[in-house]
Amino acid sequence: MTEEKKSMVPKLRFPEFTATWEQRKLEDICDVRDGTHSSPKYFDNGFPLVTSKNLRDGVIDLSDVQLISKEDYLEINKRSKVDLNDILMSMIGTIGNLALIKEEPTFAIKNVALIKSTDKVKMDYLFSYLSSPSSKCDIDKSVEGGTQKFLSLTKVRGLKILLPGIEEQQKIGSFSVLLDGVITLHQRKLEGLSKLKKSLLQKMFPKNGSLGPELRFPGFTGDWEQRKFYDCFKLLRNNSLARAELAKIGKIRNIHYGDVLINYPEVLNISTATVPFIAESRVNSISKDSYLENGDIVIADTAEDESVGKTTEIQGITDHKIVSGLHTIPCRPLVNFSPNFLGFLLNSPSYHDQLKPLIQGIKVSSISKKALGETRVCFAKDLDEQAQIGGFFNGLEMLITLHQRKLESLKKLKKSLLQQMFV
Repeated sequence: MTEEKKSMVPKLRFPEFTATWEQRKLEDICDVRDGTHSSPKYFDNGFPLVTSKNLRDGVIDLSDVQLISKEDYLEINKRSKVDLNDILMSMIGTIGNLALIKEEPTFAIKNVALIKSTDKVKMDYLFSYLSSPSSKCDIDKSVEGGTQKFLSLTKVRGLKILLPGIEEQQKIGSFSVLLDGVITLHQRKLEGLSKLKKSLLQKMFPKNGSLGPELRFPGFTGDWEQRKFYDCFKLLRNNSLARAELAKIGKIRNIHYGDVLINYPEVLNISTATVPFIAESRVNSISKDSYLENGDIVIADTAEDESVGKTTEIQGITDHKIVSGLHTIPCRPLVNFSPNFLGFLLNSPSYHDQLKPLIQGIKVSSISKKALGETRVCFAKDLDEQAQIGGFFNGLEMLITLHQRKLESLKKLKKSLLQQMFV
């Protein structure tokens, strides 16, 4: 086999296929068009106008879509009507996002490439090929523009497509559909668990003004106790070290507010979590009385949205030295709380809703220590009830994390296979 032929077959393929692949331009195998370039008037009711922003993860997301009149919908679809098995590709914004149409479409398109279904190529295969790293690289090289990047229709039509025989296309396409189905299944399970958690956080902690939750474990009936925040907690000392002053190794771990907002769960197990260290040059600036203990809480006092006030409860400290850093409010309980309870209580809608009217700022939101003291904490008096609630939510969070990891592994597997299954 010549060097040229070697480059025309993938590293990984089904064993019954040995023929080299053929290179064609996309316009040679498909009718390629685009949607309207005009800006029709939007209405509260009407037909969806799908743009590049609505193409996500291989499907069309209509959760944030503008609606147009029937007249504009029909006019746009005279030239660029979308049908079953067509492929859409974003041409501006995040360029190259794709969607394969598997349900009867009832929308029009704007600034989106329309790759019409044809008998010259299996569309499942073509969708997988266009999703592959090699094709994504070709698309990136075809992008034009300065501040506003775009992919022209001419460039889309000129994309190079490597084609095996129809039977091999069918097999690759079917395999990709199967793999995408497994990924979608795990995605839906994850979304379902996340929705369940959100719902239970609303029901298993008292709504504002109530002294008991809507949903309780059997055997617990008494009123919960309500106290002012600073009757339950005392403030600890934090530091103002920026992210740049942290390191991967060191002696003292440091909780940064950005990690509380994005990376850390309601209960942070220090023994297994990834927590950065304070750079050696700044260790001497840390006071021993700022070291955190198991059961302490760390509140993020700054965010770019209403997530300000997100809290993580610290557990799993053995011989670790850990402190609370920039834009955080660390606190130590003055009341005896069961482990794993506080993190979920202080992130429940019933408590977090108290923070919303106290938040200040426009572009960057924040909450002060004084404002925090104006809130009230409503908690179960019975430590056994606290333990059951905390244990339940901790178990649910572990299940969510497990599904997240499975989903990430499947996506990595798909990426690896796409790298090897296409030339």
